[in-house]
Amino acid sequence: MSLLNSDLWREIKEQLFLTPQEKAVAFFLILSAGAGIAIKWINLSVPKMVGAKYYSEPLTPKTPPKNTSKSVRTTPARSSFPIDINSADSAALVRVPGIGPVIAGRIIRYRRAHGKFRSVDELKNVKGIGDKKLSKIRKFVSLGSGNDKNRSRQH
Repeated sequence: MSLLNSDLWREIKEQLFLTPQEKAVAFFLILSAGAGIAIKWINLSVPKMVGAKYYSEPLTPKTPPKNTSKSVRTTPARSSFPIDINSADSAALVRVPGIGPVIAGRIIRYRRAHGKFRSVDELKNVKGIGDKKLSKIRKFVSLGSGNDKNRSRQH
């Protein structure tokens, strides 16, 4: 008697076949795995939208290229400073280290509402500028009059 026609082989075949419920579960698992793989593939191939810009590569921070030059400036050029806080527009104010577009707008709104700044220390009345920030930006701002340097250094 051959192995293919034996009772043992029939028993093995019966054990290998799935019931209808087992077939449904297996089909569901295979379908779920396939759907998961398809979704992952789509997410990797579709550009990402951040704000109003699309990015097709992962959004990971890139390290800036190392500059071996020793003449790299860490602060803005002194020739463009001090900025006159009584007449500067938003573009000029954001050049001051520590002042971004939001605080620049607040400075301009404060100036419109209260008139010209009488001292650099009056910047503390602008929301977002405290003692610490004022001490950092003091050397970059002035009042725009002939006595700028003396008046901007007041404490």
